Amino acid sequence: MTVTDRKLGCGQWKAPVADEGVLVQPPADRWGAILSGNIQHQKELRSRGGQLGEYDFQGRSFHALADQCREEILQAALSYTRSYRDLSGDPGRWRSSNPLIFAGHQPDLLHPGVWAKNFAIDTFAASQGGIAINLLIDADVPKSTSLKVPTGSAQQPILKKIALDHLPVPVSYENWKITEESLFHSFGRRVATAIESLVRDPWIDVYWQRVRERARSERGVGLCLAQARHQLEGECGLSTLELPQSHFCETEAFRWFTAHLLAQLPRLHEIYNTSVAQYRRTYNLRSSTHPVSDLVEEHGWLEAPFWIWDAQNPCRRRLLCRPQGDVLLLADGLGLEIPLALTPDGDADRAVSQLADASKSGIRIRTRALMTTMFVRLLCGDIFVHGIGGGKYDQVTDSIIHRFFDIDPPEYMVLSGTLRLQVARPPAPASSLRAINRELRDLKFNPDRFLSRNSGVTGSREWRGWVENKRHWVQTEQSIENANTRHQEITRSNEALQPFVADWSQQLRFQQKEATAQLRADAILSARDYAFCLFPKSQLMHYMLDILPHWL
Repeated sequence: MTVTDRKLGCGQWKAPVADEGVLVQPPADRWGAILSGNIQHQKELRSRGGQLGEYDFQGRSFHALADQCREEILQAALSYTRSYRDLSGDPGRWRSSNPLIFAGHQPDLLHPGVWAKNFAIDTFAASQGGIAINLLIDADVPKSTSLKVPTGSAQQPILKKIALDHLPVPVSYENWKITEESLFHSFGRRVATAIESLVRDPWIDVYWQRVRERARSERGVGLCLAQARHQLEGECGLSTLELPQSHFCETEAFRWFTAHLLAQLPRLHEIYNTSVAQYRRTYNLRSSTHPVSDLVEEHGWLEAPFWIWDAQNPCRRRLLCRPQGDVLLLADGLGLEIPLALTPDGDADRAVSQLADASKSGIRIRTRALMTTMFVRLLCGDIFVHGIGGGKYDQVTDSIIHRFFDIDPPEYMVLSGTLRLQVARPPAPASSLRAINRELRDLKFNPDRFLSRNSGVTGSREWRGWVENKRHWVQTEQSIENANTRHQEITRSNEALQPFVADWSQQLRFQQKEATAQLRADAILSARDYAFCLFPKSQLMHYMLDILPHWL
């Protein structure tokens, strides 16, 4: 059984349909045992006699690098979180020897089903004497610079896209700085105005005041959003830490990890693409971009699973590598090149220093999704809580870990939820749209059936002749000689019968229009992906603090 095969049940990982529903996989009563198993597994791997205890990360052993990763990522998270939120309390609780429990998402406006992970890792960490850290994946490019907000009436709602800021070029969250001050600062007011007809007392007013306060010292749009949200979490009793991906990618331990993967890139390149191909076969995916794109080879250059950019051109590019004697040349394909003193069998100490120097000059190297979770799960933490998409795709990470390091990867969890806006919706239509459409089609192609059932329809003398004509041709066996005439006569009969069913067709079209409008309204009002700040605080806290804990 392959690593991917072990999680084939992920095909059943679907967002809950019911309002206030929660998906937890594996069930929460197993989380404690799985965490303990992961910790024990890591101890065995890191021991000097274990499988990876003396594994060579280009001059640094696995156990030494893992200890360094845990300490550096915890200290970075503490330092970052303290920059905007009070962490008073027992300082002894912040020890890297405690269980480290991770989750992660882009630093944007989360919907409650995603936000639930933050509450879940806090609850779980508290029960295990651990530390919960939420990673802000700021190497990703924002999918949108606006927020989808329902407005109008419950009977005729519409979706409005409200601009948050402008993004002149598609840069990552890390490089997205506030561009238009007036647009950014008025965002909360514009959102509140749009949704006030549907939702009473949405949290956007309180939240956006915090965002604007953060913008006085933090120019990054994503971090303003995330820090304000994290402050609200603290007021709700959560003790989580947060850390942007851009921060942990600047640690020395991360650079050792990066140098090792780059030194071993030919093997990693093959394993990466093989694992992606296996996933596509398992789930019958034909897209060349799902779950991720293959790494390519071009004219002697191998693509690495990292992004690169520089201060002059902050748009992220593929990182390309090519060995030249005792040097590994890194490039972006647009003229930027970095020589590293790095070979497959050599020590990475000098290369790590060169990566640090490149960073000081404005060059940024960031992991792509699968390498981000590989780094965190294997070297930094004891358990990772994914959403549904991340949980499915991290099967590929499992396969890469298994093939590259020849070990079983640590287990991870999946959690997601559904919370819908509390808006009084119109009653469902008396007849389903499918039934109405089916009857309209029947009136078009089989009006004779309706008329035969309703013999009192006016003009019966006229329509009965057409009904008989159609019946005659329907009952006539089709042949090569009569096929065209038969089809024309049946069609002519159907068209001639339309005036006699016109009143009924008109009633059905009215019902069709009404049902379509109601279904469209229901689809808008019942969507599960509205940002948390569009909900009233009371509804959110009931879900996060009363309902979610029962699943944990």
